[in-house]
Amino acid sequence: EADLAIESVNKVDDKTWMIMAKKSTSAWSWGEIVRVTVINLNTNQTEVKVYTKKRSSINVTAKGDYSTPILTNIELKLKS
Repeated sequence: EADLAIESVNKVDDKTWMIMAKKSTSAWSWGEIVRVTVINLNTNQTEVKVYTKKRSSINVTAKGDYSTPILTNIELKLKS
């Protein structure tokens, strides 16, 4: 839903999952790499961290931040 291609989903430990995704290159961007870490803190709390990196530091057309659509979609999914 954030227009990213999921590359891998890995269970780090009993409480942590890591999702690696990418935004492909286009005519306007060299693409980006996105890492989402989901940590189950307890039965009522989950921590989600989103890290985005441009594939090239001079890639000025890259979106750069996917945290809002990712966090919003996760929150909606957890509430349903």
